[in-house]
Amino acid sequence: MLAIAPAMAAPKEEHISGSDLLCLALNVYREARNQPIEGQLAVAHVTLNRYETSDLPTICDVVFKSGNFAWTRDPKVVQEWPRDEAAWEMAQRVAHQALADPGADPVKGSTYFHTVSSEPDWAPGLVRVGRIGDHVFYRARNLASAPAPTN
Repeated sequence: MLAIAPAMAAPKEEHISGSDLLCLALNVYREARNQPIEGQLAVAHVTLNRYETSDLPTICDVVFKSGNFAWTRDPKVVQEWPRDEAAWEMAQRVAHQALADPGADPVKGSTYFHTVSSEPDWAPGLVRVGRIGDHVFYRARNLASAPAPTN
């Protein structure tokens, strides 16, 4: 008798829409446009890592869920189109690159970050992965008990 292996679920990245790409690029632009490319890629990967570990169906849902990212808490910023054309083009390239190679995650599965100028109360409960540019990156010790991100 021939044994059939169970079907493997496809990574969620295989189901990315154009609007998800836009949300990912907007998040990179809003959170990291002043950072080096590696820092922008790190923010893109944090967003994708949150997407992969969530039960949310889209990247846009992850970006806009309960103000997961600081810029989404300000309705004026949310509705304002990116003004810095060069930074916007770079954010779009970074988003494409992060989606094209999810294995090239410079923050090793991190799902949290904050700027070096802040000390959020959730950080001590997480594992610090490292710093890139002006951001410090973290991953949960135990995803089931991780605090809600607020960056």
